[in-house]
Amino acid sequence: MPKRKSSKADYKISFRNIIFVIIILAAIAALITYLIYQPETNNNNNPGPSASQIEIPKVTPPSLSATQTKTIIDGNWVSDETGTMLDLHGSKFNIDSPSVDNHTYFEGNFSLSGNEITFFFNGKNNPCQNQPGVYTYIIKNKQLILKVKTDSCNVRKSKLDGAWVHL
Repeated sequence: MPKRKSSKADYKISFRNIIFVIIILAAIAALITYLIYQPETNNNNNPGPSASQIEIPKVTPPSLSATQTKTIIDGNWVSDETGTMLDLHGSKFNIDSPSVDNHTYFEGNFSLSGNEITFFFNGKNNPCQNQPGVYTYIIKNKQLILKVKTDSCNVRKSKLDGAWVHL
């Protein structure tokens, strides 16, 4: 049987089939990614309770409380903008801003009241002279969003005001 010669038409058809298969696979991968990482939504168009409607236990400083109370904001958070780490545990917090040029670390206490959080720096590295900073917060799309309400300390304000992602 004589060998069949390959033609350009056969090559174009097979190349077209390969491109078609690649496009189909990319579409399937995009669909799977969307379904896996799609944000949680309510089907009844009810966004759920706001931060002010959620009852949050008040946390007292450790010196006034024998046991630590866990709150909904407890955990390790990282700033979307600066990479600064914010650790909130019980009623204690620390802020760690890693930087090659200017590494800063602050610690202190915080207390919650409704949708407000009050921060007090303490320790030897205290730029705020024991003045409190009051912030409102909401948790939205797995982010802690802090907005300054009243804070005379520019160092704390520049570190805390913004969006934080839970680690």
